[in-house]
Amino acid sequence: MDDGENGAGHRHETSLCAGGQVRGLDKMKGEHIPMKTRRSITIGIWWPVMIIFILLAGAAFAAEVILVGEINDTQQLVADNQIYEVAPGEIGDYLVTKLISEKVRIFGEVVEQDGIKTIIVNRYEVVDD
Repeated sequence: MDDGENGAGHRHETSLCAGGQVRGLDKMKGEHIPMKTRRSITIGIWWPVMIIFILLAGAAFAAEVILVGEINDTQQLVADNQIYEVAPGEIGDYLVTKLISEKVRIFGEVVEQDGIKTIIVNRYEVVDD
């Protein structure tokens, strides 16, 4: 039926066997592999990969949080007895250089890596006491 080369660099062909069943021949191993089995293997490999991809993509789109706290003199946000590093960027850089000792409300995403929490600032408001 069809002869070709697969991605592994060895020849592969399909043929119609007795009973009309389509089978693949892996010439590297010299054995017939039923197409139904090939399909099951392919589905068995790709479904877990797709599920992992979807879960990781969901984690990448973290929900926005609102933190109220004070920028300390070491360029961090102290909010709710937690210390957050402020991610570099136009807004974050302004906060940690111009609003030291100011109480602020920050809207952004918190990312934690190796026990260090970092806030990626989307916007902020100075809070009057």
